[in-house]
Amino acid sequence: MTAIAVDATLVGGITILQSLLGAGFLYLFAKRLVGKRLVPALAVLHFGTAVGVLLLASGSLLTVAVVGVITTGTLRAIAQPVVEAWTNHFTKTEHRATVHSFLGQAQSMGEITGGISLGVVASLLNISAALVVSCVVYVIAAGLAAAARRHWSAAPHAAV
Repeated sequence: MTAIAVDATLVGGITILQSLLGAGFLYLFAKRLVGKRLVPALAVLHFGTAVGVLLLASGSLLTVAVVGVITTGTLRAIAQPVVEAWTNHFTKTEHRATVHSFLGQAQSMGEITGGISLGVVASLLNISAALVVSCVVYVIAAGLAAAARRHWSAAPHAAV
C-alpha cells in the first residue's frame, strides 16, 4: 500500500468510528437529554471537546493524536443535536425558524472568524499553539453553558 492509501484508510477509519460513536451515544442518551439536562450536557460536551483538542495539541504520538481527533469529532457531532434541542426548548414555536436561522448564521460566522484567527496563530507560532487556543475557546464555551443554568428560571419559555 502506498502512503496515500494508508493515510486515506486511517482518516476513513477515524471518520467511521466517530460516526458510530456519535450515533451510539445519541441512541443511549437521547431520551435523557431533555429539559434541564440539556444545559449541563452541553457544558460537559464542550469541556470534553476541549480535552480532545488538548490531546491532539500535545499528541506527539500518533495514538494520542488519533484519540484526540476521535474524541473531538465524536463530541462535536453529539453537541449539534443538543444545541438544536436546547434552541427548540427555549424558543416559542412562532419564532423557532428565525432563531434556528440566526443560530446557523452565528455558527457560520464563528467558523469563518475562528478558522481565520486560528490559522493566523498557527502561521505565527505553530499548529499546537492554535490547538491550545482552540482548547481555551472550548473551555470558555463550557463555562458559558454551565453559567446558563443560573438563568434557567429566567427563560420565558422554559418548561420544567
